[in-house]
Amino acid sequence: MKRWIITGLLLLATVGIATADYGIMEGPGLRIAGDLTTTFRALDRNATLNTNSHGDDPFDPIRVRMFLLKDWDSTVKMNVEFLWDNGNNVPPRIQGAYFTFTHFLGPISAKVGLIPSTIGNYGQRSTYFNLNPVIGVPAFWHYRTSMNINGSSTNSNIKTGYENSYPGTNLAYDACWCSGVEFIYNPQPWKISLGVAKGATDGPFSVNNGYMKSIRISEQLNPSFLYGISYANSNWIKDDPQHVTLPKNTLDYYQNAYNAFFEYSFGHWEFYGEGIYSRWDAPFIREGSVNATSGYVDGKWSFIPGWYWGFRVDRMQFNKISMSNDGTGPSEPWAYDFSRFETSINWRVMREGFIRLDYQGTHFEDEDPMNIQMMALSFQFAF
Repeated sequence: MKRWIITGLLLLATVGIATADYGIMEGPGLRIAGDLTTTFRALDRNATLNTNSHGDDPFDPIRVRMFLLKDWDSTVKMNVEFLWDNGNNVPPRIQGAYFTFTHFLGPISAKVGLIPSTIGNYGQRSTYFNLNPVIGVPAFWHYRTSMNINGSSTNSNIKTGYENSYPGTNLAYDACWCSGVEFIYNPQPWKISLGVAKGATDGPFSVNNGYMKSIRISEQLNPSFLYGISYANSNWIKDDPQHVTLPKNTLDYYQNAYNAFFEYSFGHWEFYGEGIYSRWDAPFIREGSVNATSGYVDGKWSFIPGWYWGFRVDRMQFNKISMSNDGTGPSEPWAYDFSRFETSINWRVMREGFIRLDYQGTHFEDEDPMNIQMMALSFQFAF
């Protein structure tokens, strides 16, 4: 433990981000900033539904992020983000590290390095202090399904427990970003991007298995309303140290993800939302593939100065397949469908910090329905 504390302090001294106007150090074109979150949880406080494939959890007791922004000039910038989460002995890590080249090729800009997700809009705002209206992360950006990431799942063994553990696949993944490049063309009010990155839509775990290719198109209709669509194609099966023998090469199995998103605000209200349909080619599933659909809506209402109410409504459901390998058994969703509601009351005690009381309830649907509930009190301050 002492070794990790020392490592974290060294990283805190050398690594940083670029959010809002906060910062503990500034120089010519340079800013270092961060935030610290302390969280206390109750009810089903040991539930692991919010734990991602790295083992960290936004409800963990202590989370420290540091950010570094360096502007060499108006056309070349660098962003670095570091996270230390003290849950499950997770080591400190670099979550993002990329260069932004404005007018890289005439009107085309580029991001190069460990870049935010090139689909949807959550990765564009998940880094920033106080933009998430609740503590948790939208379900499809972290929830591990029961499809094994090595492709070994069969009809008879794919449906496991409610709280799945690694190596389950994700519909998409925001806990860490993939190494790649994104080209951006922005003829107002449109914004079009093409991305190529190592790994897959569900995370950087399949780095030896080809690349994720993506396209994202959005329109800013007015300052208050943006909408868009995106698509990603990637090879999703991870090479298995146990040498699972696949019928074909790993590069022959794809994950295709289709996404739509929006942002809307009026008066004291803000709304964000996304939907995703993800389909995996499945080597040992009789039907040849499985798919899942998920979506959420975030809301934020600033009802009096210094106070706001936040909420998120989540839904995830899975297509039906036979529960037997020979196809004679009953057809059921290949994982447990669920709905989630999360709400929070937030008091912004100062410009750099707020206190949040949060409730999250997850309802799994089956012949034996299950509810997992969590209450949390969180203190988050930027520096």
